[in-house]
Amino acid sequence: MTKLHVTTTINGEAREYLCEPNQSMLDVLRDELGLTGTKEGCGTGDCGACSILVGERLVCACLMLGAEAQDAHIETIEGIAGESGLHILQSKFLEHAALQCGICTPGFIVAAKALLDKHPNPDETTIRYWLAGNLCRCTGYRPIRDAATEVAGTRPKGTLLRCLQEATCTKRDLAYDCHGESFQIPTSFEDLFEYMEKHPGARIVAGGTDLSLEITKAHRRLPNLISVESLEELHRLELREDGVYIGAAVPLTDVESALQD
Repeated sequence: MTKLHVTTTINGEAREYLCEPNQSMLDVLRDELGLTGTKEGCGTGDCGACSILVGERLVCACLMLGAEAQDAHIETIEGIAGESGLHILQSKFLEHAALQCGICTPGFIVAAKALLDKHPNPDETTIRYWLAGNLCRCTGYRPIRDAATEVAGTRPKGTLLRCLQEATCTKRDLAYDCHGESFQIPTSFEDLFEYMEKHPGARIVAGGTDLSLEITKAHRRLPNLISVESLEELHRLELREDGVYIGAAVPLTDVESALQD
């Protein structure tokens, strides 16, 4: 099987790896890079056990394809601990016994860190909302909430935030086409349409919440994939006098934040 070469930054370290175009980021982390702290729970993006941070976005690694990590900044549970020891979130999870069998725990910690990165001093309603996408089949939500509540207002700056502050803004660009399989990240509509004309059956990768399930659950091979992640026009959200204009790739959380008032 022909593989794809990807360059990215994971936990503050530049990494290069090979992956198949249909390989999930979860499998890349665990099988290719040895970062086994990220767990597989449901494999459908419903439980949050495989949560990672991609830039400032909280993402289920089982729904993200490995090739989408090109030029991205990623943080996994392994990167949350600092050089001096455990992150305060990890310490508070231990202190409050906010864990059961442990499969879901890395996802809860990553989700809690994403919350505190965006809302340094959240109230209980906000904490409940942000952790609602993470499921624990052993129960035990109250100590998880209590651990996150105790850290509120005391969060240290993590590796990912430092990397994002130091990063230069570049368009993520990737082109691979060999032996019948391909993954493209065009940076212009001209390139997008040219590739779609060349491969009329190509599938578009945006959020990937349905597309990835065709690969992981229906066990289909999708030989030609195109990510629209780097098309700036699709990420625009504009509030105008005559209406709200929302690009097709704008995350729902960004829409919610923009329309709160």
